[in-house]
Amino acid sequence: MTELLKNREIEKILGQLPRRLVVDAIREALEQYRSVLLNPPHSASKRVSDTAAAIRDAVVEQVKESLRRFQTPSIHPVINATGIPLHTNLGRAPLSDQAAAAMYEAARNYVNLELDLKTGTRGSRQVHLSELLRKLTGAEDALVVNNNAAAVLLCLNTLADGREVIVSRGELVEIGGSFRLPDIMKKSGATLVEVGTTNRTYVRDYADAITDRTALILRVHPSNYAQKGYIHRVSLRELAELARERGVTLLNDAGSGALFRTEEHGLPTEPFIPDEVSAGSDLVTFSGDKLLGGPQAGIILGRRDLILEMKRNPLYRAVRVDKVIIAGLEATLRAYLLCCEGTPQGSPSPPSRHEAPLGIPIVRMLLENPADVRSRAEVLAATLADVVEGWFTVSVEDSTTEVGGGSLPLAEIPTSVVRLSPRTDRPAPVSVNRFSSLLRNATPPIIGRILQESVILDAKTIREDQIPITIETIKSILAKEPFAF
Repeated sequence: MTELLKNREIEKILGQLPRRLVVDAIREALEQYRSVLLNPPHSASKRVSDTAAAIRDAVVEQVKESLRRFQTPSIHPVINATGIPLHTNLGRAPLSDQAAAAMYEAARNYVNLELDLKTGTRGSRQVHLSELLRKLTGAEDALVVNNNAAAVLLCLNTLADGREVIVSRGELVEIGGSFRLPDIMKKSGATLVEVGTTNRTYVRDYADAITDRTALILRVHPSNYAQKGYIHRVSLRELAELARERGVTLLNDAGSGALFRTEEHGLPTEPFIPDEVSAGSDLVTFSGDKLLGGPQAGIILGRRDLILEMKRNPLYRAVRVDKVIIAGLEATLRAYLLCCEGTPQGSPSPPSRHEAPLGIPIVRMLLENPADVRSRAEVLAATLADVVEGWFTVSVEDSTTEVGGGSLPLAEIPTSVVRLSPRTDRPAPVSVNRFSSLLRNATPPIIGRILQESVILDAKTIREDQIPITIETIKSILAKEPFAF
């Protein structure tokens, strides 16, 4: 350790970084090298005979690399070439310029988060969103928390802790990461009552299960799967009527949620949130970072008295959103409000028609003309053909992709892809797995996919301004020597 701290390169680093950080990096590098020397793998057995100078140089390089990684942000932009617009692993919906700007300004400044500027007294952070949500959906009131799972959890814990909640067996969904609805219900303190069968549930099944211990009927949007064939699902209006007759609250988890009618744009039908409210739901929850195209949030709409109960729940403080999320979501909702048509002046009803705001990236991607996607693919392929000559053949193909994020699971979105196929006339053909790995670890990372021994770059999710960056990144990968696939 003493000798390494005197090393010229380490001394230079000590002039730039805290000593403790450098010492920890040296200690970790020495421990890793010691482990290799004591238990060498077959491929590294020759290192046992390394000289002290060689060991020192190797440790110094490892320390430098470790500290470089520490100084580099772990989360950074990537180029999404998968073609999946709502890719959960890549952060779901990219934000509009207006939402991003609003979040930036909120982050770097003090804001009137909980201050009523007219009276000078303390206010509520929810007022920045509740009026917009009421105008857009026709709901009595609204509450925003940090994601849809939190929204459902807060509803259940507030209204059904120690009581029963009725759910159809066909709606006991599991979402990404093995996250299951029954687990949320258990944590909320509610008791799950399953009714019906996996494929067929009738209104009588719900009615027969209602007792004096029933707090809620929970309707769950299947989200990331769909049933076909011999099925029956009770309509929302039927459930609402039953709930009113029996004095039970109806909680409707609408999943992705949409503020434009997807079927009017050639997409499968996704719950249109104003319809979910007007059909009789007491409460409706949905995500903010899926089809809405905003930041991660869970939105709760419904009866004012129920929303007030949730605001009084101590759990609400644990799941509330901060000023940055509020700013981004407000900008997103305003974009929708400016696209609404047909609202009578002074009417409390939601707009009769919601246009799709194309300024929101996820909406624009879903509704984009396939010819425009094809054009981007052809521009990318034309330049790449020269860059990868000798390594790959390049072609453009029409294809389909999925929406992702548990949204519109049956939708096949038209797209165009650039296929990079290894040249078979080379002595040692390129490994597509190796090339895909190099793309992922480039700067910026390019996340594509592998299909039929080819690397696929899907133009659906590659912005026009990202095409030159993609080309330069691939060019730099191929220019490195030695380039061993």
